This record gives sequence, structure tokens and C-alpha cells, in this order.
Amino acid sequence: MGQRVELALASADVLHSFWVPNLAGKLDMIPGRVNRLRFTPDTAAVFRGQCAEYCGGPHAQMALYVVAQPQEAFENWRNDQRRPAVAFDRTFESHCAVCHTVRGSEARGTLGPDLTHVGSRLSIAAGTLPTDAAQLARWIASGQHIKPGNLMPAFRDFTGAELAALAGYLAGLR
Repeated sequence: MGQRVELALASADVLHSFWVPNLAGKLDMIPGRVNRLRFTPDTAAVFRGQCAEYCGGPHAQMALYVVAQPQEAFENWRNDQRRPAVAFDRTFESHCAVCHTVRGSEARGTLGPDLTHVGSRLSIAAGTLPTDAAQLARWIASGQHIKPGNLMPAFRDFTGAELAALAGYLAGLR
């Protein structure tokens, strides 16, 4: 808040357009290229953004949040995010670690997002769902019904207890 921010924007696959209307104009994200967006937030707030370039089937469900906060709060958040996770879940290890990373554990997948502090995120599935154990369980069991075209496979073989335990573990990664 009150300090100039520079974002390095890139895309691994298709054209996207980063747009947070209350902070700055749109800037395209082009595969193989890094574009830089600079702005100075003047108030502490959570700003909603959206991909403003048609990029494929789940395009309308590509939201994001930018949190502007005082420098001290940001530094505390950044330090927390650098720490590895303190616990590990065997169900996660056997079903999720091939694709996802949880720093501080044996999970070192690179296909999916790093989930080290997923429980501290405002949302999952590109802004589609709030982050809590119930929504994480919905996403794990059948993400295609929530955000068609995403790369997360459905995990329908978990028992209710296994799914609840896994979702609880993820929600606790703060």
C-alpha cells in the first residue's frame, strides 16, 4: 500500500489478459514473453481481478485477488509463505504428490500448483471457490463439475472420511 508494485506477467500456454480494474489497466500475457505491469495501490483492500482475454473453455472462471496491505503486514505474510509446511498427510503423498508440491515434505510435483500454504489463500480454482475444507473436498472429488476444462482429475475413490481428512489437511496448510 502506497508503494510501487511491479508484476512480471507471463503465460505458459495461451493468451491471457491480467486485469484488476481498481488498480491498473489490462496487460496481455503472451506465451514466451514477460510483460511488466506497474501500479501503486493507495488503499488497503482486496481487489478482484479477471482474465480479460478469451483463453479457452473455463475462461469466465479465471478470477484473481490482489491484496494491498501495509508494508509490515506484507512482510509478515511473505515470511510466512517462505516457511515449509509443518505437517504431512499420507493420503496426499500417495495421491497428490506426483502433481503438487508441499515444501518441507516429499511432495515435489511440478504439474499442479504448489499447495504449501493453500489454506491461507482467499480462493481456489482461479477464484471459483472460497478456500475451506468443504470447498476443497468438492474440488478434489469432482473439479470438472466446478470448473470444466481444468487439469485436475476427479478423485471419486476416496471414502467420505478420507476425503474429509485430505481436505482438512489442505485447509490447515496456512
